[in-house]
Amino acid sequence: MVARKRLQEPSTTMVIRFVLIVLLASAAFLLFARESNACSFAPPGSPLAELQKATFVFAGEVIAVHPVQSDKIYEFRVDRVWKGPLKETAYVRGNESANAGTSCAGSYRPFFVGLQYLVYDANHVASRTGLLKHASEDMAELGEGQRPVAGSKALVPIDLFRARAAAAESLALEEREARAQTARILIVVAAVTLLAVIAGGGLLLRRRGLSRR
Repeated sequence: MVARKRLQEPSTTMVIRFVLIVLLASAAFLLFARESNACSFAPPGSPLAELQKATFVFAGEVIAVHPVQSDKIYEFRVDRVWKGPLKETAYVRGNESANAGTSCAGSYRPFFVGLQYLVYDANHVASRTGLLKHASEDMAELGEGQRPVAGSKALVPIDLFRARAAAAESLALEEREARAQTARILIVVAAVTLLAVIAGGGLLLRRRGLSRR
């Protein structure tokens, strides 16, 4: 009986350890799955499928970047349009802060000035949006597209107006501060000069008084 009990004890311990290992492994797997799913995106469809879903699709070059709080507004010179207004310019707001504070924060890919892109609804995360030179499959499936209407300019978005106003206000504040600083320096210089003149005049009068004696 004692021998049998000794044989049963190690097996029970092994079973408990095995159960604990399975539970820990399951918990780790669920945690990893939750973390990976938090930053997973459905793969984009075909160019025609994405064209049908999109509000606008165009190809163009980034000519300017306008900061707006923690995001950016990208200004494009449009070359071809497959969907949306036929404007010579387009403004695309970045979504840099869309996933801020989450595990997906690093998934944002910005546009760069001077490069040409094929843009689907400006969704630059897990979409077909990307460099035009890498979009040969899209171009073949989408076709020629249309040229924008000559002389047509897109309206500047309200966010960009606010950004420009904020930048102008900041510049005006800096200029006022610079003028105030200059005025303070001039006042200090004038005061020091006046004190020097008074001190020099007093010293000169004292020397004259001594020389008369």
